[in-house]
Amino acid sequence: MDTKSHNNKLFQKVKELNLPSGEYAITSSGSMGVRNLRKINDVDIITTKELWDQLIKKFPAIKNEFLAKINLAENIDVLYSGSYYREYEPNDPTVYDQIKNADIIDELPFIRLETVLYLKKKYTRDKDIKDIELIENYLKENSIS
Repeated sequence: MDTKSHNNKLFQKVKELNLPSGEYAITSSGSMGVRNLRKINDVDIITTKELWDQLIKKFPAIKNEFLAKINLAENIDVLYSGSYYREYEPNDPTVYDQIKNADIIDELPFIRLETVLYLKKKYTRDKDIKDIELIENYLKENSIS
């Protein structure tokens, strides 16, 4: 299965969840996958506190010292605010800002690539290095001059 078909299959699963518009956004690799920058393994979703509170009543949370998440379906997780990234600085985009400013692509909200790039550069884990390069090249090639 090619990258686009694989990624679209995962995004279709998100659509089938019928999450409320304006209450969530797909983040990180999902924002890359919808633009076919790379094949994704899963879909991570950030939500408002209100939606998190509704979901936690229906689905068990998985918690450890680093994160709290809810598994909604195979390869689809919802991350709580503090799980997404923990070290907040004054200029960091809040989860609410990220949701509000999400790009709507094929009827789904995706965190803007510039935000994904900012967060990946901020934490620069080994697995982020290739993603940073892919995003920077994509943004350079698709910038409006």
